[in-house]
Amino acid sequence: MKNINEILNHITNNPSYDKLNIFLEIKRFVNILPLKLKSGIKFVYIKNQTMHFVLTHQLFKVEFEHNKDTLLTALAFFLKKGISNFVFYVKKNVDN
Repeated sequence: MKNINEILNHITNNPSYDKLNIFLEIKRFVNILPLKLKSGIKFVYIKNQTMHFVLTHQLFKVEFEHNKDTLLTALAFFLKKGISNFVFYVKKNVDN
């Protein structure tokens, strides 16, 4: 009988669960960000080697643009998915 670690390892290595793995990597990356940045993120997704940050307020967009180089450095260290750019925008009607 397999234990839980073997089952989870099998799931993470299975190519059919690649989107789940990307989601978990994004979640881990967001969790290592400082609280002042993390609190302004509504959600994050990756499309065409670009990481899109949907933010809760316009001031967070300015803060993220200011820290863009730091984020790229942290991303290169943390993720190995070939992310080459960041896009930050604020959703007009942010629902809670």
